Amino acid sequence: MPISNLKRPVVNAAGSASGSNSRLISEAHLTAKIIPHRREIVSDFYHSLLNLRWPALVGLIGVYYVVANLFFAACYTVAPDGVHGSTGFTDNFFFSVQTWATIGYGNMSPSTMTANVLVVLESMTSIISVALLAGLMFAKFSRPPQKILFADAAVVSRFEGKPTLMIRVVNQRHSVIANASAKLTMLGPGGSRDSDETHDLPLACNTVPFLRRSWTLKHVMDQTSPLAALYDPKGRAAADIQIVVTIFGYDASLGQTAFANFGYDHTSIRFNHHYVPCINDVAGRMTVDYEKFPVTEPEPVAEGEDTDDGAEAAAAAAPVTDAVPAAPSRT
Repeated sequence: MPISNLKRPVVNAAGSASGSNSRLISEAHLTAKIIPHRREIVSDFYHSLLNLRWPALVGLIGVYYVVANLFFAACYTVAPDGVHGSTGFTDNFFFSVQTWATIGYGNMSPSTMTANVLVVLESMTSIISVALLAGLMFAKFSRPPQKILFADAAVVSRFEGKPTLMIRVVNQRHSVIANASAKLTMLGPGGSRDSDETHDLPLACNTVPFLRRSWTLKHVMDQTSPLAALYDPKGRAAADIQIVVTIFGYDASLGQTAFANFGYDHTSIRFNHHYVPCINDVAGRMTVDYEKFPVTEPEPVAEGEDTDDGAEAAAAAAPVTDAVPAAPSRT
């Protein structure tokens, strides 16, 4: 599951709460209980707003706008005869909206000192709110989410005669990620969930000049690899490994750093499988078939070879195609 899309049951910017003063964070299939600081929400409020999805952010801004104008409308209503031309709370609400947006149709105006003071306070609140929200919207527009996709399952097959862990990555945007680098990490000794120890898994190639289409990461499971014992069916049955793959690079179109990560547990690794080809040559142009991108198939078993792994691999060979969206048409 993508680490960046994990749900966190904690009091958030919209005011919803989980009913507890702690939260559970699941990253790369690991679960850790973190006790937040009491002032964490206030001090990290801007970051929380940036991480909201667009519908939630627009909805939150709408709620703030309506509540603020209802508050000032109530204040104008409490002040006796404060707004000239107003007949009640409804007119005061629309007068507040006009004051907030500096519209000023002229039908209503403040007629007392108290109402004028309220207009001054509302104008200050409006100016500050518009400035902050404009900055927030610009910051969110300027950091669009990355479109780096990972295959739903890792595979283990032979590469140059050696068992090799392979993970397929693709840049779904029609742009170039320059100086792309990858890192593969196993969390905990033997994938233990109770340890913070990590093991780097060396890749046959951990950098490419640019990532525009598909890239298959390869880690050779030789005797020096922490995953060497997993090629034995008996050893992998008792293993509980946790693997995280991280991609870094520079998005030339957006002019910013590209970052994405994905987690795999032992159930997401298919042994004696390989990825089906997903790059096609269409009229001299290389294209990626996103329907085939995550699909795996069993390795052919040579005659007379031990088929225990082959049978086990065939049982888990169901292609995974429903988790990867179609390629966008934009460039």
